[in-house]
This record gives sequence, structure tokens and C-alpha cells, in this order.
Amino acid sequence: MSSTSQPDVNDRYEMIARMPRPRPLRRSPIASSLAVLLTLLLRVAVVVLVLNLLWSLKTGPLTGFVHAHKGALFGLALAVVASLIVMSGQGQQKNLVKNGEVAIGTITSRFRMNRYWYVRYEFSDKNGNRLSNEAMDKTGKEFLTQGAQMLVYYFPDNPRRPVAQCESWYEPAVTGMAPDPRF
Repeated sequence: MSSTSQPDVNDRYEMIARMPRPRPLRRSPIASSLAVLLTLLLRVAVVVLVLNLLWSLKTGPLTGFVHAHKGALFGLALAVVASLIVMSGQGQQKNLVKNGEVAIGTITSRFRMNRYWYVRYEFSDKNGNRLSNEAMDKTGKEFLTQGAQMLVYYFPDNPRRPVAQCESWYEPAVTGMAPDPRF
């Protein structure tokens, strides 16, 4: 292990690469925070709509409620559809982190597109092929600069569709190893 109390990327790679599959998982700290926030917001929206619905049923016909709150109902429906899309992407990431190969990726550049930060990175698959990809940096931290390293998960039969540690909602739950504090 490195001289610090936390294992470095190479140590984490060695521990995770030796784990039998499927690996046990935990949500990354960012994913846990976002999941709690989104769940709370959806619950508040549902409670407000239900209270308004009950009030409308008491005071008049249901058509008045639908007409008065069609924007809110559309927003709630959109939020439900968006959460289903996000959960679908999480399922793909979860499968990669749980069952895929792990490699060490090196960041080659960091750039901003619209309001979000992205990184370009390279990694070698287990056959020695050098691959590159881009990932959204969900950490919001500036340590992901050129030359920094992170873990990358991929399937050997499709290494061009990896998931980088900085964009993953999940990480392997290694006994005795705390979550990577950088993510």
C-alpha cells in the first residue's frame, strides 16, 4: 500500500482485479447523495400534488384540478420518465462494475462542454490494446487533470464501451477498503 492511509490507484486495482465475480457493490458517495436528493424531491412533488388533488375533490370537479395543474402533472410525469432513463443507465454501469474487467486509466485532458466537465482518458485492456474514451466528471473536483489515474471497467468482448470511475454510480465494496476519497 502507499504511504498514506488510503490505498492508491494501483493498490485498489490489485485488490479489485483479484475479487471473484460478481463483485459486491456499493453506491459511490456522489450517487448516494444524488439518490437521496432526487428521492426527496420526487416525494415532495407527489405529496403536494396529492394534497392539491384532495383539496380539488373537496371543492369541485376533478377536471378543474387537471386543468389547473396540468403543468405540474406534466412535470411529475417527465420526472418519472427521466428517473427511469437514469436507472437504466445505472443498470448498465452496475453490470460493468460488478462483472467487468478493471484497468487503470490515465487522463489525457479535461474539458468543459456546456456546464459540465469531461475527461478524455486512455487505458489498456487485458490484451494490451490501447483504448481511449471520454467520460463526464461527476465528481466536480479538479484533481482529474492530465496524468491523473482512475479505474476503468470494461467487458473484454466490448472494451470500447467502458465506464470510468469518475462517472460511475457504483464501486466495488472491498472488505477493509474505504471508498476512494477522490470520488
